Amino acid sequence: MKLTEFNIGSNIIKIERNFLGTEYVYLNDSLSSRKRTLFGTTHNLKIDGIDYSIKYTVKDWFKNWTGKPAFELISGERIVSEHKITNSLFFSMQFMLSLVIFYAISLVLWMVIESAKRGFVLDAY
Repeated sequence: MKLTEFNIGSNIIKIERNFLGTEYVYLNDSLSSRKRTLFGTTHNLKIDGIDYSIKYTVKDWFKNWTGKPAFELISGERIVSEHKITNSLFFSMQFMLSLVIFYAISLVLWMVIESAKRGFVLDAY
């Protein structure tokens, strides 16, 4: 699902993410970077000899449960451009999926801990 698009001169940078958290960065329709992330990552690109970083951030996360997600295009220490993501349905669904995964992992860990307390012995009759 397309999240945002940057224009740097005649170059177009497009960022997509699937529901499992894999981000794809395309430079002029060719895949430039692919990373798996749950909480955001940084992609590095070189455009016309200049190094750029694309960083996912969430601003004002405390104001509402999804915050204000944005991608920042950074060159050196300077933010060149910032694009807010308005696809809140996508992030709401991704947030709910992460809660379900967190609950499942917690449940498995609790079961392992309880089993360890009993010496990993199954109650067989």
